[in-house]
Amino acid sequence: MPVAVIGSGDEWLSLSLKFAASGLPTRAVTGRGDALDDLEDGQLPRGGMPPAAHRLFAKARDLKTLEATDSYAEVEGCDSIVLAPPVPLVSGRREASLARLGEVFDDLNGRVQPGALVVVATRVPPGTMLGFVKPRLERASGQQVFVGVLLAAVPERVQGADLYESPERYNRIVGRADPASAKRAVGLYKRISRGELDLCDIQTAALVCAAEGAILETHRALAIEIALACDAFGASPSRVRELLRKSPRSGMDLPRAEAAAVTPPLDSTLLKAATHNRLRLPLIDAAGSVAQSGPRLLARLAHRALKRARKEPKFTAVAVLGLASHPNSADTTASPSFALIQEFKTLGFQDVRLHDPFVQHDGSRSSDGELDGLVRGVGVLVLATPHDVYLSRMPHLLGIVGPGAVVVDARGSMPRAEVERRGLTYVGLAR
Repeated sequence: MPVAVIGSGDEWLSLSLKFAASGLPTRAVTGRGDALDDLEDGQLPRGGMPPAAHRLFAKARDLKTLEATDSYAEVEGCDSIVLAPPVPLVSGRREASLARLGEVFDDLNGRVQPGALVVVATRVPPGTMLGFVKPRLERASGQQVFVGVLLAAVPERVQGADLYESPERYNRIVGRADPASAKRAVGLYKRISRGELDLCDIQTAALVCAAEGAILETHRALAIEIALACDAFGASPSRVRELLRKSPRSGMDLPRAEAAAVTPPLDSTLLKAATHNRLRLPLIDAAGSVAQSGPRLLARLAHRALKRARKEPKFTAVAVLGLASHPNSADTTASPSFALIQEFKTLGFQDVRLHDPFVQHDGSRSSDGELDGLVRGVGVLVLATPHDVYLSRMPHLLGIVGPGAVVVDARGSMPRAEVERRGLTYVGLAR
């Protein structure tokens, strides 16, 4: 029986390609017209996709098991339905919007057959599966959940290129409430995974994913503050991290301090959204504030370096390379680039130039031919997202910036020694 994968973005695309490449007839249902047109034309929805995605797509085309559609009528008759719609953050609040997930169930009304398995692959706040998904699935199917129709949560736990690894070697969580749902979900995901499929209840699955993001955010916040202390006392953050890993206290692994996107998972937002911000989590709240300050800290450090060189921000051009959240991606969800850009403008920089080969944004440029002209002679060069095209051309770009320019390495992707050898000032938290 076919499997339907509903949603948009990398999670939806990766699952569609994996199931199809495994030989399972797959119906990729999306409301994104551009993605649908590209798949129907025999190409992936955007450039810069990892090689694994191209291999999956080629195998799915050879097997003729992938069908892309925008019609929910194609879901009828599917034995399994995997939901992977986006659950974005609500602007200005630490909440997750479930509106798109709710719309999916509205579109599924009357199209879920008895005995079908519905899997929610999107990370959602704890309590969402039973309090939000279950009643909507019962209305859409006309069946009692866990009796007439099955339900499981198998949230995606990785991001970027790892989403397209096939067969998967990372472990998954299968949240279920009954043996039948567990058996069907495990059978479905064994088609695409070599990692462990750990069974747990639905609430535990949601808490694990929310905790992963909160722990990542807390560790990153600590790394930022240690990096700032190193800067104040002239210590080396990289050497500190190296020696901490050799600590006799079972080793202390401190991540690099960088202005990287924390999502997915959606940091502590999933935990906060579950209680509508009424649950007091002071440590996680504080870590979130520190982690989100990373981009602004880098802009202020660049401003300080410029002032030391007796240069004025209003007469200094800034080139920001990369607007996407992750390298070689068009997704801007929780991208630190925008906070970085805003901070530069707040500090008085009037000429801020933007470039990203994958992202269309007001005032930005995207072609390779425009990159040299954008970078040439600037006083501040910011590598905000380390796309491959930037890393491969970085030696050339460093050679055409203005004399004594400040180079901001937001993701810890450039060798500091190479930057300083050229007489440029390196600014970064992960050095």
